[in-house]
Amino acid sequence: MDFNPSGRELVTVSCNANHDLTLWDWGAALALCVVKGSMNRTLAIACQHGGTPGCERFVTCGVKHVRFWQVENGQLTCQKGDLSARGVLTVQLACTYSREYAVTGNDHGFIYVWRDSRLVTTVRAHAGPVFALHTAAAPSQDGDAVFCSAGGDGIVKLWAVQKRVVEKPKDKQAALALAEGL
Repeated sequence: MDFNPSGRELVTVSCNANHDLTLWDWGAALALCVVKGSMNRTLAIACQHGGTPGCERFVTCGVKHVRFWQVENGQLTCQKGDLSARGVLTVQLACTYSREYAVTGNDHGFIYVWRDSRLVTTVRAHAGPVFALHTAAAPSQDGDAVFCSAGGDGIVKLWAVQKRVVEKPKDKQAALALAEGL
């Protein structure tokens, strides 16, 4: 589950056969809409924060799927992730939004970076699965989107999305400077 940027609505994924998605007005304990998710198990969900004002978006991922959702007039619409021959859709274990980029991490240690619903790039991030992704509260000093990943290799890495490329900070000082915003 995750809250939208305003904090007024919550989106959840159920454990039923369709992995239904529910958009809630959580303060009123009212389900605003319910839609079928994926027949494959959904493992993670993340709302976009800092995107286009008035545009509510989120991403879901799991067993062989990544889906991009948008709230329009109180209804949820979906687009499947477009790999464009840049990656293999395996089990996506974690997701986050880093500004306009959605980021997913898979069971083979790769991070996939998406813009809208298209895969922009992939990078080998960990020697084991990518178990968690988290977006920094503030951009880097140069205004770039920042996120961190935690892998099955026991390592937490800090990343910056620059010009459609995922990069690790170049040195320890740069990593520490970026980490202050987390």
